[in-house]
Amino acid sequence: MLDFAFRIRIIVDRPPPNAHFALQLGKADLAPPLARDADSITFEVVVRAVHNRAGALDFRGPAVQGPVGSRFVYINSGSYAGDATNSWNRRAKVSLQGITTAHVDALMVRPALRMEGQIHGTARDGGPVAASTPLLGAGWRLVDAGASL
Repeated sequence: MLDFAFRIRIIVDRPPPNAHFALQLGKADLAPPLARDADSITFEVVVRAVHNRAGALDFRGPAVQGPVGSRFVYINSGSYAGDATNSWNRRAKVSLQGITTAHVDALMVRPALRMEGQIHGTARDGGPVAASTPLLGAGWRLVDAGASL
């Protein structure tokens, strides 16, 4: 039975300059960014890949949200990210569904890899990104875990 922990990194590209962001853990806890600069915010969290009762790939961990078959993580902004002075109260839903068995197999063989995905940080109205948010480019990709921020 599969039970393998690995790191995922989510990069929020070009967020609004005055918006506060945090990764949601469980129902109410928050994790701060790993790094932030003018162009991006980076989050990293450990996720466990498991086989569910039907034998399909599934994900677990403190940041993993949603029902079996539709797992995701939330990137919160504004008041949802703990900034009581900000009028924004948004959550971006980043799907884990693009992470495949082939990705997990590669991670198990090469521990120097991690999963990485990137999302737009600014919504069309100029505020922080919200709702179901597609990954940029080809989606989830395997990258060298030693790559600098």
